[in-house]
Amino acid sequence: MRKFLLLVLAGAIVIGLYTYVTPKLSQHGTIPWLQDIRLAISTNENPYTNNLSSVEQTILNVTSNKCKRELLLKGELFNLSKTDILTDLPLDVLNSHDFLPVKKGGFYEPENCEPLTRTVIIIPYRNREKHLKIIINNLHRILQRQQLKYGIFVIELSLPTTFNIGVLMNMGFLLANNISEYDCFVFHDVDLIPLDDRIAYHCDVSPKHMSAFNTKYAKVNIAKALPYSAYVGGVISLRGVDYKKLNGFSNAYFGWGGTDDDIEIRAKAAMIPFKRENQNIGRYYALPHQRDTR
Repeated sequence: MRKFLLLVLAGAIVIGLYTYVTPKLSQHGTIPWLQDIRLAISTNENPYTNNLSSVEQTILNVTSNKCKRELLLKGELFNLSKTDILTDLPLDVLNSHDFLPVKKGGFYEPENCEPLTRTVIIIPYRNREKHLKIIINNLHRILQRQQLKYGIFVIELSLPTTFNIGVLMNMGFLLANNISEYDCFVFHDVDLIPLDDRIAYHCDVSPKHMSAFNTKYAKVNIAKALPYSAYVGGVISLRGVDYKKLNGFSNAYFGWGGTDDDIEIRAKAAMIPFKRENQNIGRYYALPHQRDTR
């Protein structure tokens, strides 16, 4: 009798842990069948409902109020091949406005479900008004389809001095933390347009280099599409806790270059090196521009 009771107790503990842990893991994409259930719910066609165990049904009930990412390739940009996007694209194609209204200041969150994550986009900026309008329009579209709670912060250097991207990104981080709590911080060049809905604007357990295929460098080498193997410039994502471990970005680099190499070195030294997005997903179109000469 005692053995039987112990077995029942052990089973209850296992089921409890499974019920609690599984939804947590599913947020990181580690349980494919649960992702399929979520997609089925979003279309009201759930092929799994009749075949669920009691434990799986509990998991489904817990996660049903979570937002579902729309992994839909929409518009002209999202169907372009790697070779097609090596030519300059017309700005009217890039500057579309098919996104839902946002709150004053660039904030948005889904109304009918619990956001999968809270993300802030930090864009260092100066004298790129055309580029800024394009990136803002495209980011709103993709972030809303990913059902995120997000804010977009444009940080402008107003002093008449050489551009310092590290200072701007650090100020963006401090400002965003002052306004709300965020799970993920994405530091985003103003001239890089995401080309694929599958680029996840949320953080992994380690820093991620998101812009794995950059058309600026693909014009030189389409197979590589990056200037060198340790490059983490363009678009990166960091959890707040990791940002603090790295002590943010260096404020010492004026002009172009150095800041992204510095953060990559800091990440290795802190034993949380960058991972790189799959090149077939992390595709970004680089708007042509001239560098700041000052």
